[in-house]
Amino acid sequence: MTLIDQLKLIKEENLTSFHVPGHKGHPILMDYYKDIEQVLALDLTEFPGTDDLHDPQTCIRFSQEQASSLYKSQSAYFLVNGTTCGIYSMIMAATQPGDCLLVQRDCHKAVYEALFLGRVKGYGVYPQVHETGMSLGLSLESVKQAFMEHPHAKGLVLTYPNYYGIACDIEAICDYAHSLGKLVLVDGAHGAHLQLNKSLPTCPLEAGCDIVVQSSHKSLPVMTQASILHVNSDRIDRIQLERMLRLHQSSSPSYLLMSSLDIGLKIYAQEGLMRMARLLEAIDGFMEAHGKSFLQDGDLPEGFTRDRTKMVYLGLKSQKDPEDLDQQLRKKGIQLEFSNPNLAVFVTSIMNEKEDFSDLLKKMENLDLKWYSGNENTGCKLDLPVVLSISEAYYKPSHLVDLEASIGSLAKDYIIPYPPGVPLIIPGERINQELIDLIRVYIKSQQHIKGIYKSESTEFKIEIITEERE
Repeated sequence: MTLIDQLKLIKEENLTSFHVPGHKGHPILMDYYKDIEQVLALDLTEFPGTDDLHDPQTCIRFSQEQASSLYKSQSAYFLVNGTTCGIYSMIMAATQPGDCLLVQRDCHKAVYEALFLGRVKGYGVYPQVHETGMSLGLSLESVKQAFMEHPHAKGLVLTYPNYYGIACDIEAICDYAHSLGKLVLVDGAHGAHLQLNKSLPTCPLEAGCDIVVQSSHKSLPVMTQASILHVNSDRIDRIQLERMLRLHQSSSPSYLLMSSLDIGLKIYAQEGLMRMARLLEAIDGFMEAHGKSFLQDGDLPEGFTRDRTKMVYLGLKSQKDPEDLDQQLRKKGIQLEFSNPNLAVFVTSIMNEKEDFSDLLKKMENLDLKWYSGNENTGCKLDLPVVLSISEAYYKPSHLVDLEASIGSLAKDYIIPYPPGVPLIIPGERINQELIDLIRVYIKSQQHIKGIYKSESTEFKIEIITEERE
């Protein structure tokens, strides 16, 4: 079956979406998208009148300036290669080869790839971890300790909020880093909506972070892959940043994706506050019935808050199997974002309606779920020794060995559960028994994990650096 055939089949399921993208396929969007219904007619490229993303002078420049004004940033840049290209450009514009950055250890793979591409040394700062194994983020104390240990680091890369909607005390962290003259660079992929209600976590732009990259498509009515990079500081060399954006973005950018940013931001500006208030009211109504099974403010330690638009179902609280919940809801026409043996994630957006939550509530009440049997040892708790930089590891010869035989060796490649795309190990780190045990937990739960290879003997294998093999 071809991709287009499969997409058509899924469309016919008429799913209620608690998954990205943020537009949710909402029918009301047709009122905004009616001008681009004729997709092929508007799938244009650079010629007189369309402007040039890599040297915007007219309409694209105007659109970017509108985005900057809306978010109150100094400058905004449209991204058509997703937040990934923005992260590459952000890090490589803020550093020189040989520089050092502190990196939140549970960041997305794209951050590590940017360190490799820019030949930047990264020092991992491990996040606090919830009792369910869910990562919470960095504490101010951990950031202070990391800068004490690495005073030469040029800045800090944060994920805010994280995949589960958890937000650290970004204002305190940003103030402290700036007091040392350090940069704060933010992967804000899941936070393009935070300015729409004061009860949501502080937007990193309002906290004063230097660069923030947002996946507009994750939480706003924007097409997948369309994102925005915001500059919020005079510490950033704009010419170098624009050079990096030209390097990492397609030279043939999609005008449809850029147009969807225009449409999404128009809805954001005209209806965003109203729609967000209505969304939060609907979530609160749902939580009155099922809140005891979901992550709440009281479940978080001091210094952390949560984005209420991310609903995290906890097996430990409900004593029911989150993966079974995910599977049964899909059969009933509801698509979740993600599940594992410990939790399930529901992603909402301003395009979800009250009826979506009524539908969810009704269908959850009639489920007969398996009992919880999760393993809380699936968070970002591993503290693996870094022996080689990512750049050094990339060019070393390697071979595949069975999982158990890899212990003590250096990883050649990333091992990454998807989603959320946070590496369990990065190239150049030393493999230990704890990592192998954790990998087997993921394999047993049948979660998709990249970097693991299945052999004909059915034993799983891992790629290690040859010279380090004992």
